[in-house]
Order: sequence, then C-alpha cells, then structure tokens
Amino acid sequence: MALNGLLDSRWPGRPAEMPSYFCTMGYGHDAGFWTSFVLKLRAHGYDGVLSIEHEDPLLAPMDGVRKSVRFLEMGVPDE
Repeated sequence: MALNGLLDSRWPGRPAEMPSYFCTMGYGHDAGFWTSFVLKLRAHGYDGVLSIEHEDPLLAPMDGVRKSVRFLEMGVPDE
C-alpha cells in the first residue's frame, strides 16, 4: 500500500513483475471454485448469463474467451 497505493497504477506491465494480474478461467481458480460460485448464484435465485471479460496478458483475447467458455461448459453443472 505504501509503495503503490490501493489501486496499483502500473497496469499493464510485464506479468512477472505485477503484484497480480487477471488470468483466463482454468488458470486461476479451479473448477471446484467456479462450480461452488455458480451454485451459490443459483441458490440465491440468479439464473442469468455469466459474462467473460478477458484481461489475461498472456493469451490473445479470442483464445482466452474460447478457453473460458470450454472450461465453464465442462466444469459447471447444469442443475
């Protein structure tokens, strides 16, 4: 906090030098996390869409979105 403040303004930078960065689904939280997340949304009445915002600096945008979609299709239960 003392060095970079609450909002780190160095973005975008080289991922290896960043304190954190966004990653494509499947490279961060595992399928268990996302399954639990979606089931909690459904338990509270949410039945809408999940939007994917791609900000992974290591993958091209369409590659990251495609991987995220495949990850969600395989890892999150329908019911």
